[in-house]
Amino acid sequence: DTAAPYSISWNTTTATNGSHALAARARDAAGNTATSVAVGVTVNNVVTGRVFYVAPTGSDSTGDGSQANPWRQIRRALLAVRAGDTVLVGDGDYLGFTASGLNGTAAAPITIRAQGSGANILVTADRADNRDTIYITSCSYLVIDGLRAFNANRAGVRVSQSPNITVRNGVFGNNAMWGIFTDFSDDLLIENNVTSGSRAQHGIYVSNSGDRPIVRNNESFGNTMFALQLNGDCHEGGDGRITGALVEGNRFHDNGYGSNIISTFTSTFRNNLSYNNGVRGGAGGFHFGDSEGC
Repeated sequence: DTAAPYSISWNTTTATNGSHALAARARDAAGNTATSVAVGVTVNNVVTGRVFYVAPTGSDSTGDGSQANPWRQIRRALLAVRAGDTVLVGDGDYLGFTASGLNGTAAAPITIRAQGSGANILVTADRADNRDTIYITSCSYLVIDGLRAFNANRAGVRVSQSPNITVRNGVFGNNAMWGIFTDFSDDLLIENNVTSGSRAQHGIYVSNSGDRPIVRNNESFGNTMFALQLNGDCHEGGDGRITGALVEGNRFHDNGYGSNIISTFTSTFRNNLSYNNGVRGGAGGFHFGDSEGC
């Protein structure tokens, strides 16, 4: 700028979020220079992510992930996403998938969201591990929203060693072991899901030293064992404790048992409705205890 008042534009998207020091340097025609006192500023840009589409009419070979030219499989979209991105999933059937090493941020999570109520994720036999239809491992700040999984070899959704994962608005039924299963994963949010008909065990199982889980506004029914189990699993590594859990607003009914809360400390349980459980005997409401030898 060569005329008073002097100014310059700064595109803050080229800078990282955080504290920065800005100083102005002036130069005259004779080559004399002077530098102002530095001023501290904080950059806090909201990341606006990209949106990708997958649909039964798409193609993983010729698609580009746009709404007009979607990919066929969620798997293909996961190769492209980064923090802040959203994958919109059209109604239809999709292969089971593994999300590994995908990391969003608190301000810019990675989101996989169903556009309607019919995005079905199918059991597969082509992955290295096909036990769990949706498998999330070594990820963070990832949102699974509105997907459906039935008849899994083990769990409809598994979250393993992945903090800050959200599973919401899903339907997970008639799975061999669990509807939703998590292990060694802190700061989970499990909300507004329906888990039913787990043939061997529980609708929702939060396990293995996962602290601060939120289990909220879910319906869990018709499971062979518990609607919900929280278990720090003291014999399985970690500190063997779940602390800071919040379980609220859930509806648990018509399960083999009610809910089993093991090795769970400093936690809040409120406004849950539990009824018609205990059809196999035992606790029909909430059972609190600790594992033997812990």
